Amino acid sequence: MCLGDYNEVIFSNEKRGGERAQWQMNNFRDAVDECRLRDISYEGYEFTFDNGQSGEDNRQSRIDRAMATDDWFDLFPYGRLFHLDREWSDHALLKVVFDRRIREEGGRRRKFRFEHVWVGRKGVKLRLKRLGSEMMVMYSQQMRVVLGIFRSGKG
Repeated sequence: MCLGDYNEVIFSNEKRGGERAQWQMNNFRDAVDECRLRDISYEGYEFTFDNGQSGEDNRQSRIDRAMATDDWFDLFPYGRLFHLDREWSDHALLKVVFDRRIREEGGRRRKFRFEHVWVGRKGVKLRLKRLGSEMMVMYSQQMRVVLGIFRSGKG
């Protein structure tokens, strides 16, 4: 999962007021696609940035976002992003809920809970360690791609 202020929008409808060069949005979208990231669904006001100006000088955009890979969505199928109110900043706070509900019989949902007793089972520690290593390798590979795109002058 990658979360933060990207200072860029993916589509022109994610910005209100002012102009944005199409090539900049295209380059950002290409980097996101190259890393195989997609937006985590959000709740709240659509724009995460507001420059605080009024009238025609006001600029709002969705430059803060959380994106993840398909693997993340497989682990957290009910994960959500919340755009919280801007109280003391020109950016909204982002809150990610790592909800991992699984279905019980009868269709009822319950939250996933890690049971410490699992750690004592043979091979569990090793599997968790490998999963963590794989996630870090995948993240570092994605970041190298993004940095390469921006260093090449295409970003």
